[in-house]
Amino acid sequence: MGPNDYSSDGAVELDAVTVEFDRHGTGEVNRVLDGVSLEVHDGEFLVLVGRSGCGKTTILNLLAGLIRNFTGRVGILGRTPAEARDDVAYMFARDALLPWRSAVRNVQFGLEIRHPEMPRRQRRERALQYLDLVGLRASAGLYPWQLSQGMRQRVALARTWALDPKLLLMDEPFAALDAQTRGDVQRKFLDLWAGDRKSVVFVTHDLTEAILMADRIVLLAEGRIAAEHIVDIPRPRDVDEITLDPTYRRIYKELVDALHAPAENSEQVPA
Repeated sequence: MGPNDYSSDGAVELDAVTVEFDRHGTGEVNRVLDGVSLEVHDGEFLVLVGRSGCGKTTILNLLAGLIRNFTGRVGILGRTPAEARDDVAYMFARDALLPWRSAVRNVQFGLEIRHPEMPRRQRRERALQYLDLVGLRASAGLYPWQLSQGMRQRVALARTWALDPKLLLMDEPFAALDAQTRGDVQRKFLDLWAGDRKSVVFVTHDLTEAILMADRIVLLAEGRIAAEHIVDIPRPRDVDEITLDPTYRRIYKELVDALHAPAENSEQVPA
């Protein structure tokens, strides 16, 4: 079954979604998502965590309209993923920069595709604005091969945010950064997000990053929702000090315990 017509007042709603893939043409079925129901509220920062292969990236791909074969229903901003495509931006774990374009022209590229009516000068000014926000304005004329992996990922972040989407899908966007750079970019990203509170679905393996970023954390196991945690730590949150917060320590321990729980004990948690 493909996407169905769907109406939701929230940013995202998954209703009893199951996704299965053929195991490399063997005829064996791999159930990646198993009847998942989940809602993301308008302006909510939702973080998905879990072991590799638990279905986190599959959810992002569903919301991006990259997976057509599934059962259940998927709604984005009251529309199907295909209908909402222009209001969604997807930042992959890899930067996916075009090697023949400079940093500023890589940021402009998304605007050229999404907003062809925008004057060229305005696209460039907007691209430079977001490169400045991620600390790379001075590197605007450099090409990807001249940038470190961390710098390339920051260009990708600027490119994604410059689109001004209503829903951001982010697949481990800071994993490639060194610890100091990651903290700096996390601060800048949270400052950006606080300005307009876009709806975000964010995937990470880093539990500290999950607690720092999230309004709510959903832990997946074996394609099902195993646990949910509301992160009731006041914002703004300090990257360097959050680990000292008692609520952080409680949530971190609960997430670690859930990650190490036997898979057969996982139960579907109502969204």
